[in-house]
Amino acid sequence: MRPHTLRGRLMAGVLVLLALACATIGVGTSIELERFLVDRLDQQLSMAAGRFAVILEHRREEERERSDSRGQSIGTLGVRMVNGQVINAAVVRSRSADDAEPSLSAQDVAALAAVPVDGRGHAVELSELDDYRVMATRGKDGDVLIDGLPMEGVEATVHRLMLAESVVFAVVMAAAGTAGALWVRLSLRPLQRMAATAQRVSTLPLSSGEVALPDRVPVEDQRTEIA
Repeated sequence: MRPHTLRGRLMAGVLVLLALACATIGVGTSIELERFLVDRLDQQLSMAAGRFAVILEHRREEERERSDSRGQSIGTLGVRMVNGQVINAAVVRSRSADDAEPSLSAQDVAALAAVPVDGRGHAVELSELDDYRVMATRGKDGDVLIDGLPMEGVEATVHRLMLAESVVFAVVMAAAGTAGALWVRLSLRPLQRMAATAQRVSTLPLSSGEVALPDRVPVEDQRTEIA
């Protein structure tokens, strides 16, 4: 419902402008934080490009279920592809447990095969592993080695920031609404007094009837009029 009073319209305008400013700040900081964290993730991938995936390159068949994940963070993905097909794949599950071979669907394989071999980070969504940041490099045997890190940490950090911003902005809006209402009330006091005075004047009885004029005009006034 739109406010009908001047005070209500002023308060609504102030709160709308403040809400737009808060939303702009929130969206901007969230985007910049996500970009910063993704850049950090890409730096980690570039420093460890091919290290985990190369372990899969010449692994013996009897060692297919095991790989050396020393120095790799939990969730690290290693994939070896030949001619667009996944030959080996492994995910670091924990420090003590053996690495597990993820279940990759045909859509996942197609998404991994489409990753450019340019040594840069790219985002992919895998059905079992969710969102990943991956980097593809060329292997020694003409195969493609893909290393990836989960985006879960980045997304969780951004979500926590958005939640904190929502709480802070709600407090700011409440405080601004209270302070704004007081400021508008003080600013409109002179106008309210004028309106009250005008209302009292409008209730007074107005004079009625013809205006009484003098019967004769003084001689001096007549001479002045003739001149």
